[in-house]
Amino acid sequence: MMNSQENLENDIPSTSENNENNNKTKEVIDLLESSTKKTQEEKEEIVSSIEKENEEESKNIDYHQFSLEELVKKANDALNSYEYGKTKKEIDLIKSTFYSKINAEIEKIKSKFIEDGGLAEDFLPKVNPLEETFKELLKIFKEKRAIATAKIEKLKEENYQKKITIIDQITNLVNSTEHFKTVYNQFKTLQQEWKEIKEVPQNKNNELHKKYQFALNLFYDYLKINNELRDYDLKHNLSQKLAICENAEQLSEDKNIRIAFTTLQDLHQKWKNIGPVPEEQKEDLWERFKKATKLINKKFQDFQIDQKKIKTANLTLKTQICELIDALNAETYTSPKEWEEASKKIIEQQAQWRTIGMVPAKHNDSIYKRFKAACDQFFKNKNDYYKTLKNKQKDQIAAKIDLIKQVEALQNDTNWKETTAKIIQLQKEWKKTGPIPRSKSESLWKKFRAACDVFFTNKENAFKEIHGDEKENLEKKKQLIEEIKNYQHDEDSKKALEQLKEFQKRWNEIGYVPLKNKKEVQEQYRVAINKQFDKLNIDIKEKDLIRLRVKLEGYKDTRDAENQILSERYKIVTKLKHVESDIQQWENNIGFFSTGAANTLLKEYQNKIEVAKKNMKILKEKIKLIDSFL
Repeated sequence: MMNSQENLENDIPSTSENNENNNKTKEVIDLLESSTKKTQEEKEEIVSSIEKENEEESKNIDYHQFSLEELVKKANDALNSYEYGKTKKEIDLIKSTFYSKINAEIEKIKSKFIEDGGLAEDFLPKVNPLEETFKELLKIFKEKRAIATAKIEKLKEENYQKKITIIDQITNLVNSTEHFKTVYNQFKTLQQEWKEIKEVPQNKNNELHKKYQFALNLFYDYLKINNELRDYDLKHNLSQKLAICENAEQLSEDKNIRIAFTTLQDLHQKWKNIGPVPEEQKEDLWERFKKATKLINKKFQDFQIDQKKIKTANLTLKTQICELIDALNAETYTSPKEWEEASKKIIEQQAQWRTIGMVPAKHNDSIYKRFKAACDQFFKNKNDYYKTLKNKQKDQIAAKIDLIKQVEALQNDTNWKETTAKIIQLQKEWKKTGPIPRSKSESLWKKFRAACDVFFTNKENAFKEIHGDEKENLEKKKQLIEEIKNYQHDEDSKKALEQLKEFQKRWNEIGYVPLKNKKEVQEQYRVAINKQFDKLNIDIKEKDLIRLRVKLEGYKDTRDAENQILSERYKIVTKLKHVESDIQQWENNIGFFSTGAANTLLKEYQNKIEVAKKNMKILKEKIKLIDSFL
């Protein structure tokens, strides 16, 4: 029986076989060099693409919205959670924005200095304390980055030395005198150690890989392990590379092309770390993997092109928003209502802006600055308007207070005719003073009206004797109320309507009643006459107008008839404004509906608008009726 050493010696190939193996080895090395070079170029392209993508993602944070203090805090936070590579991109963006704001602030101060008569060459900007703090943070960042870089480079160099040692150990295996199974196990262990070691210096990577592949081929060519074990290893490598091909082909169907592209790079690294496969299948296997790679790369390129188109379209949409806001800024607004309506449009555009994705990187800063400047200009103009309005309202409040003082000075005057004319004139002037804030208007109105009421109550009491027999008038009105209640009419609504109008005329012809009974009897009359009108087969709108006329005629014999009628007008005008506002809001909402699922909601809003417009028409007719009484 021969020992292990004898077995190995019997397996040593002839000189011709050695030459053939050497030629094959050279071909393998040449192929690997070509593949390595190509793979390295692809890797560099991938790294560049990923770095650009990371840079784009970093720009998602709009640092222009932060103040200088917030930017300093952001930089400090970034340093506290330092991550090599990522933190540098973040610090670079913060730094660019920080000094952009500092320079803008200096330019603003310089412009003010020159406007005040200073010379540009004499201007010396003050150092912002935040800038000193920020510089200290940048210094800390550089120190941290230098330390981190040194550590990484040191680790890479250590990894390089470890891999060189492994190559030497694999190379030395060919001279081992141990049993080939032991040597083979040592070889597999060294391969696993190689895979577990991570990055090495970039400039040494290609040469290192060539040496490693050369050592692998040298091991297989000179160790001469038995054919069964060698075939097993080749088949095992074949199964691993087949699995990689299948994974790559599945990735080509993945909808998330970014993830697919990144995963593909991992597959390429795994492919490189797997040993040789049977020679007759090597080329076909590589072509299969290369085909899947090309397909994914093509899809990724198409994806990048699509992203570019989308970002260009987003830039167009954001430009349109800026143009719309510019147009709103060019408008002239003369009332709070107009300003609020314009504000709603601005806010809608701001909300729309937030739904639009990224734009090309080179336009990101400029389009945002344009958008922000346009919005800032609008709200500055609005603020200026309200400051002016507030000053105007102060004058209007002062005018109303002055009118109150004048009425209070006249409230106890007994020169009824002359003072009545004066107070009525003051009431007209009150209407002309214009609107003031609701928080002030109600209290001032109550004081003004109370002073008027004092005068007219005194006047009414003074003229009681010339009003006739008030008790007799009370009885007449009660009898008329009973007559109205008992009135029965046939189907001739027109004839009944004339009769009810006759009741109204008779009521108005009856004189004054005792003041303590006035409100009660008036309410009884209103209820009775309205019930009769309800029975008439006439249009609802006409009924509403008749009811209003009854109410207005009830005010005619009161001491402050005009004020009560004006109060009624104010209520209806307020309702009209609410209805108009609702119609406008609903019409705006309709603009956002599309066909299909929104049809039901669209019809609902159209019905609301139709009903509201009818209601608006009735309210306008009521205002017209009130104005005729005034």
